[in-house]
Amino acid sequence: MKEQLKKAALDTIEENKERLMQIGRDLYSMPEPGFLEARTSAYVKERLEETGLTVRSGIAITGLTARAKGRKSLMNVGLMGELDSLIMPSHPKAAPGTGYFHGCGHHAQLTTVIGAAIGLMESGVACSLDGDLTFIAVPAEEATLPDLRRTLIREGKIAFTSGKQEMIRLGVFDDIDMVLCSHMLGKTPDPRIWVGHSWNGILQKSVRYTGKSAHAGLAPDTGINALEAALCGLNAINALRERFRDEDHVRIHYIITKGGDSPAVVPDDVRLEFGVRAATFEAMMHANEMVDRALRFGGES
Repeated sequence: MKEQLKKAALDTIEENKERLMQIGRDLYSMPEPGFLEARTSAYVKERLEETGLTVRSGIAITGLTARAKGRKSLMNVGLMGELDSLIMPSHPKAAPGTGYFHGCGHHAQLTTVIGAAIGLMESGVACSLDGDLTFIAVPAEEATLPDLRRTLIREGKIAFTSGKQEMIRLGVFDDIDMVLCSHMLGKTPDPRIWVGHSWNGILQKSVRYTGKSAHAGLAPDTGINALEAALCGLNAINALRERFRDEDHVRIHYIITKGGDSPAVVPDDVRLEFGVRAATFEAMMHANEMVDRALRFGGES
């Protein structure tokens, strides 16, 4: 019986191969960053509804879920994809005028979720299972547009900057026993699929250095240069890199979103956005503690 159900689902997916490839191309052509994925969310909702699912949308602004009931509900398995894109203006295929681009393969993740829905729903397999299936599209996986996310928090529209965190807070995963998600890799000479592979988590942080402004040409000695303090902190972070074990896969990346107001004025307001990544929670917190010490050193030096 199990093999028959599996074959029915796989055959249905194969029969819809061209349909799914077009869905992937459509999603690739509509990149949108976190919490702004209105068009993508509406498109995914429509595709899922075509399979007979009832979709609940507007979760964490643009997220959505759809549940398929089995003949029994012994467990609930989530099939998850991510809605948002990166912002990569220099990429040759970035959207003109916005720089949005699906550089992390989320269009393929969503196609996988929709493909599973087609295979399980349109074959009739879903209603023969001993468990339920919940199809999930989450917003805001990438760490983009931090100012927008802080604005949404101030307005009370979200409580967390990450879509998954926000959907956890809203109870989306409360009755889900396990979640399956896929992720694309870069091009390799021998394409492969890894099952059960673990990836890095991320701790996002905003950093602000404040100093004292002064005329940079006439009286720089009367100012306190916040940009120099930030650079001291960043240099201290760069000196930490050999302290991390290879197996922890620690990554520390940052951008300066404000470096001052004018070259003629000693900068007194400097802001940065950080991501601290690692393969385990313990390694991530350890790396973050070291980063914080380095940043405080910059402010005290």
